[in-house]
Amino acid sequence: MSAPRVSVLMPVHNVEKHLVAALDSVLAQTFTDFELLIIDDCSTDRTAAILDRYTDPRIVRTRNERNLGLVETLNRGIDRARGDYIARMDGDDVCLPDRLAAQVAYLDAHPNTVLLGTKYVYVDDQDQPLLNGIPAPPYPEPGTPGYLRWALLWLTAVQHPTAMFRREALGDLRYDADYFTAEDYDLWARLGQVGEVARLPDVHLRYRVNPVGISSTKREQQLETHFRITQRELSALLGEPLPEPALRFLFHRVIPQPQTFDGALPWADVADALALMQRIRAAFFAQNNLTAAERAHIDREWRRVVRQVLIYLRASPDPAKRRAMRTWMLRYTPGLFARMGWELVIGRLRPSSARGG
Repeated sequence: MSAPRVSVLMPVHNVEKHLVAALDSVLAQTFTDFELLIIDDCSTDRTAAILDRYTDPRIVRTRNERNLGLVETLNRGIDRARGDYIARMDGDDVCLPDRLAAQVAYLDAHPNTVLLGTKYVYVDDQDQPLLNGIPAPPYPEPGTPGYLRWALLWLTAVQHPTAMFRREALGDLRYDADYFTAEDYDLWARLGQVGEVARLPDVHLRYRVNPVGISSTKREQQLETHFRITQRELSALLGEPLPEPALRFLFHRVIPQPQTFDGALPWADVADALALMQRIRAAFFAQNNLTAAERAHIDREWRRVVRQVLIYLRASPDPAKRRAMRTWMLRYTPGLFARMGWELVIGRLRPSSARGG
């Protein structure tokens, strides 16, 4: 029996509500040369009964002898995969019909790319689009290899169920249980050292927001695990351990999340933090061959971080820190300082204009 081009790896555990939609979306792909590896991690609901209905010969189904959890189940699937490419898929998401075809075509045409994601849209438990159907997340952009190399220093960059990666490029790399809740980010960061990472510009997946999923129920643990990976990757970039308070401060400005001012984070020395961000940016630019567009987008991200720092400082009880920030901006980013000052003036004038003043 010849090996398929693609192995679609789908671990399942108690996903009876949305499993049919997920399975049907894979089996209806316009690209047909795949195997669908389904590993049931000891489901106790109707998952097994639903799977019993399917007789498509492309389905390769196994069940763990005991509940192993997501990480070990994924690694078992990688070891059993026969395809040139491995595509991830969850038991509650929905692939659009051309997903596999689009990813295979890109990887065939770009042999240096080892990992490829796609854009996606969020849907809720009733399949209704969230964010008004806008592709999510808008960050990080663009999906080009140089920029995603930068993005992988800070966050996942490729949403797990949109990923397709080269089986051969993995070598001995596997998901690591020490990074549970961010095991995909850890693997992507290590895989990115092997070759290029990219993301298709079109939507190819409907990603279900699960109110009892890891991203919802273990958000703090997930963020902390993300930070550990970011700390590892940035220390490798600069060739030295980085000061944790300044790096943690930057991490909470870079990662999209609600800003906190309640003492949960120390009032870090913002000048030191921004100087560290400058070093990271400079080292990345020096070590990578980037396009002008990629450099420009990283610079826009840099300005966004500065804005986040200013928002943070507005809540600081220490006026000296606010003065230090203004001094730092005047020295290192005078153009941005002037632009933001002008925006502040315009913002204050608008209410009076609206009143007819």
